[in-house]
Amino acid sequence: MNLVQKLVRAGVDVRVGVNTMRVVSSRQTRMRVPSIQTASYPGFSTDVQSQYAVLAMMGRGRTTITENLFEDRFKYVDELRKLGARICVRGRTAVIVGTQKLSSEPIQLFSHDLRGAVALVIAGLVADGQCIVENAELASRGHEDIVRDFAQLGADITWM
Repeated sequence: MNLVQKLVRAGVDVRVGVNTMRVVSSRQTRMRVPSIQTASYPGFSTDVQSQYAVLAMMGRGRTTITENLFEDRFKYVDELRKLGARICVRGRTAVIVGTQKLSSEPIQLFSHDLRGAVALVIAGLVADGQCIVENAELASRGHEDIVRDFAQLGADITWM
């Protein structure tokens, strides 16, 4: 199952066009985020598993993420724990228990890689308070202008 299929299964309204994707979800109800296992195409992409972990942190219940393609893909987990995430990693599997709220009053997080940097930025945006992501320039390797893109979605975000 790919990302869009997992989001739909979690109750998110996803509409895919030729060059667009519209995603609508109500923050009033916390969704149950399905567990995933990364796999080669057409399976669940390892490139979005760290961002999916942030979604699972905000959901309800328990979500398991199994990384089948790369070792050491959970470097971002210790940083997410600083925000109050409840994540346990054993080998290639992370177990995430959804939490009602993330806190970042103010906190500094350090990104180790491109995908983790994006996940930390997203986590900082959904957390209460102020969050600084150091080494965030790693995100620019995969995103032309991540600050502009999130700002256009309504985020209070600044590049320092």
